[in-house]
Parts: sequence; C-alpha cells; structure tokens
Amino acid sequence: MIILFDLDNTVYDLLGGLEKRFKGYKREYQKTYSFSKTKGVVAQDVYALFGDPNFFYELKPFPHVIDAIERLRNYGHYVRFFSSCMNEAVAGAKAQRLWEDLPFEPELCCYLGDGYPNIHHHILVDDNPIKIRGILERNPSSRIIITKHNYNQGIKGQGVLYIDPFSPSYVDELLASVLVFKTRMMI
Repeated sequence: MIILFDLDNTVYDLLGGLEKRFKGYKREYQKTYSFSKTKGVVAQDVYALFGDPNFFYELKPFPHVIDAIERLRNYGHYVRFFSSCMNEAVAGAKAQRLWEDLPFEPELCCYLGDGYPNIHHHILVDDNPIKIRGILERNPSSRIIITKHNYNQGIKGQGVLYIDPFSPSYVDELLASVLVFKTRMMI
C-alpha cells in the first residue's frame, strides 16, 4: 500500500516549534487551523516564520512517528511524504531534515502555495481539517488517519481514524489502522 504522510504536525511537531519561538503561545490555544485568532501569537509573525527554513529544520519529530514509518516500510508498504512550503529554501530544509531522520532516502513532494497536490496514495496521514474535508468530499471512500490535535476534531467519515501523536501506543495504533484499511480495501 502507498501511505502518504504530511510533514507539519503529522511527522514534525510544528506546534512545539511555535511554543519555543513564541513565549506566550501554548499548543492547547490552537483551536482552529488558522492563526488569526490564536492566543499568544500574532498571525503575521507566524506566517513570516513559515518562510524561515531554519524554523522547519529545527522541528523535532513526534516521539514515535519515525519508528512507525520504519516499521511500515519493513512490512512492505511504500511510504511517501508531502508538505506545503512558502519558498524553495523551506522545501530544502524540510527535505534535509527528513533525510537526516530516516534510515532510507524518502520521496518528498514539496509544493509551493495552497492547495493539495495530486499524489497517488491509498492512505493519507495528515492533520489539516480543510484538506481532509476536501478529500472526503471528492472521494468518500478515502482512507485517512488524522494526527489528533485540538483544531481538527469532529471530522467524520467511514474511512477516518484519529491517532494521538504523543501516545506511547502511536506505532501500534498506526500499524493496526493500516492493517484494517488494507483488509477493507483488499489491496
């Protein structure tokens, strides 16, 4: 199966990075995907930071996600990555970080701007509620694993599962979810 991972807030802890940069910001303040009404930050400052390649290079992966990705590959799944980038320098920083953290050469699609690239996959692992809703509207049979955060609760669908990226059982939950989806899809 082809499993497509988003990077920010799915593989790498973007909100944790914001907590380090903005002293008044806490991840629990993030109730929506937008930063325009988030306590502790000024949206323009956040969006300016998103153009800084060093910010993305310094992000840490969630505690168990690298192990989960390695195990998926060991079980024969094809793992791909994608991420939105403000500029080519940010794309380079994200790629460099991913290459350093994984024991294999990853396939990464960085796209500039908004939207969603048309990348073939069987299962999407993501956090963005707008993107996920759009995918579910276009293809109700999509299989999506959502990295659980305050801002993306309430997305429902037959093929939607939530996993807490800080949970010690993250690896087992992700592997079990993929197995369930694979069985249902008969791939």
